[in-house]
Amino acid sequence: MNYINIEGVISRISNKYKDKNITFFEIARNNEYMKDGFIKKDTSFFSAVIDNDLLKEYKNIFKVGQKVVVSGIPNSYFDKEGRKCFTIKVFKIVLSSEYKNEIINYSGPKISFDTDGVILWNGKRCESIPMNPDEEKEIKDILFQYEI
Repeated sequence: MNYINIEGVISRISNKYKDKNITFFEIARNNEYMKDGFIKKDTSFFSAVIDNDLLKEYKNIFKVGQKVVVSGIPNSYFDKEGRKCFTIKVFKIVLSSEYKNEIINYSGPKISFDTDGVILWNGKRCESIPMNPDEEKEIKDILFQYEI
């Protein structure tokens, strides 16, 4: 099974699925990236669901504004209007500050952000490396072949 960890801040909690015994919530993460020589900032939101029985275990940390790491299974479905929706089915939540001390039993990656906004994949920075002139020429030649 593929599990993931997402680090972020709980930005919204909704109990609109009481009949299904689950709680819906969103995790927000601030992203920074370089585009056209400028640092751009935006926020990503990840939708998550948790069983209300499991939620009782995390009632002390489950609140809007709390910085957490959520472990779960990525999932998707089609809503009533036929739009594809993506969620994380949560099986564990820990405070971000306690994550390194907590052992989460799964073999999936942890996706988070460094203090300067660079994405971390299992704690390793994912930085882009600019192409050298030869690589840039090679890419342009390949793309030119497919121009119509």
